[in-house]
Amino acid sequence: MTEEQNERDIEEALAEIGDHNRPIVLSELKVFNDLDQDETEIFEIEWPRIEPSHRRNLAQAMQEVGEASLELDFRAVFSILLTDQDPTIRIAAVKGMAEDTRRSSLRRLSELLTTDSDDGVRANAAITLGAWALRAGEGNLDQRTNTELLQTLWAAFDDRQTSTLVRQRLLETLGYLADSDPRVNQEVGAAHQRLDDGWQAAALCAMGRTGLDQWLPTITTSLRSNEPLLRFEAVRAAGELGDLAESIVNHVARATADGDVEVATTAIWALGQIGGTAARRFLEQLVNDSEGVRREAAAEALKELQFFDDPIQSLPLDDDEDEDEYWYGDDEDE
Repeated sequence: MTEEQNERDIEEALAEIGDHNRPIVLSELKVFNDLDQDETEIFEIEWPRIEPSHRRNLAQAMQEVGEASLELDFRAVFSILLTDQDPTIRIAAVKGMAEDTRRSSLRRLSELLTTDSDDGVRANAAITLGAWALRAGEGNLDQRTNTELLQTLWAAFDDRQTSTLVRQRLLETLGYLADSDPRVNQEVGAAHQRLDDGWQAAALCAMGRTGLDQWLPTITTSLRSNEPLLRFEAVRAAGELGDLAESIVNHVARATADGDVEVATTAIWALGQIGGTAARRFLEQLVNDSEGVRREAAAEALKELQFFDDPIQSLPLDDDEDEDEYWYGDDEDE
């Protein structure tokens, strides 16, 4: 295919997909995969001409499609969307960069974290930087990048101009670095002591990411909180700790009967992450005795346990592609 043909293809695709009078066909978004320099320039010119609300829906659809398929490379597109005037579009682009491991992307996320005018964009930059913190915690970053990341996170956390929302998301991200940075646990403990649900929730989230069982007593106590948000973060933290939380599996199992469905289904997910004989027994009982979303969640958690026990046996037998799916946008703008 010639360069001229490529350019014509991307122009035609943008004209069709950018038509706000038709629904977004998710499979058609693959045309934006791995754009070359000329195609990127065309996209950058044509993108602002798309109707604003349709542009917002397109950005969110690309973010979700890219998240669902790691084979698609929307990095060139997301790099352009980071400069969009609409913060909702910038947020979609930031979310879409979670698997982007380029140092240039780390720098751009760091810049958004500290300079973007919208708190939601800054908070989501802090969340996406969590993917970098996870890589650092697993020892997958070189020393220079690791140092750069730590300096960025702590500088924003310590900046008095940084909003509470962003600082809470930063604390959650820093949780991944607790093993190598003693200050993380100090800040997590201090945050949980605050008489503020937002800070306590952020601390619980960070606890789950530390990989440290020292937080199990705090997590267990929070499972009995009167606040659904704190119970949710507590069961999620237990799940994040995996088999380290096996000693509190009975407490997590009780949360599967929580009156808040989100808390209950997250507790069911957590049982699947914790594993072990007791967790499997609780999940099998839920599959047999419960119904609706709780039964579905338990069946899914059991599948995960089966996968970890026997990955080959758990692979699906057929690989049929789904029919086209459509994106109609959110019911309400965020």
